[in-house]
Amino acid sequence: MHLKVGVVPGIDVGLLDIAIEKGYFKDEGLELDLTDVQGPQVVTGVVSGQFDLAYAAYAPPLLALASGTKLKVVSGLATIGAEGHNGGTLVRSDAGISRWKDLQGRTVAATSPRSLTALTLQAAINKAGGDPSKPVKIVPLPQAQVARAVSEGTVDAAAVAAPFDVQGTEQFPNLKILGDSTAFVLPEGSAYTGFFTTDKVQGSMGDAIKAFQAGMVKAVEYGNANPKEVKLKGAARAGLDEAQALTLPDSHFSVDVDAASLQILVDAMVQQKWITKAPDLASFVTG
Repeated sequence: MHLKVGVVPGIDVGLLDIAIEKGYFKDEGLELDLTDVQGPQVVTGVVSGQFDLAYAAYAPPLLALASGTKLKVVSGLATIGAEGHNGGTLVRSDAGISRWKDLQGRTVAATSPRSLTALTLQAAINKAGGDPSKPVKIVPLPQAQVARAVSEGTVDAAAVAAPFDVQGTEQFPNLKILGDSTAFVLPEGSAYTGFFTTDKVQGSMGDAIKAFQAGMVKAVEYGNANPKEVKLKGAARAGLDEAQALTLPDSHFSVDVDAASLQILVDAMVQQKWITKAPDLASFVTG
């Protein structure tokens, strides 16, 4: 059996590489072919048949689900960490921004206007009493460039993943970290990233999907026991050297995903008018 898997590059994908090397999938009679892919293309790649499975944070597949695309969760991977474990929002120390509410209507850099980070940032502002009619304006920028953009005043703030938040404050002394919007909005331990597929693949390649799920159970157990190894293996995929990767907080992995853990994201999407109607989460998370 063979599965083509599209993955949004990140430190946690190192666990998938480790699982392949250790033969967790081969033991189940399965071979994986991994391809790095960016942003919304991870969904279109699955829908078009380019990939059998895809890995990403849950914002892109939830958006597609709400538009009528029939998708299924195959396995969870990373979960939401404690405050400071999910990246942070950079602002200038002299900008008069000390609360999430102070960002309403401001210009903020992020990797994508429809990323999970952009979603939780606006949700944090709303939760803190901001005016939803004055949303932030997202400016797409690579994470390696955003700290300079904030420091020079090109944007008012930047929502970035670790370690780009801490690196930004080290490189530019006029910056500070406002907070971790993801942890402010989402409960620690709730679903963050995972693997998904289409109804069609779920039906036609059921044995391969089950083999993948069995391999992931072993992978997650190993990853939780060996977080340093995961960071070292995933460093290159995340565009970091090994020293930078080791500064990251440890991830916690889980194959479990339930509808309740995704409902907060869906509610935020509705509030922010990313979608007009909540999708069927129960169908999404059950095979």
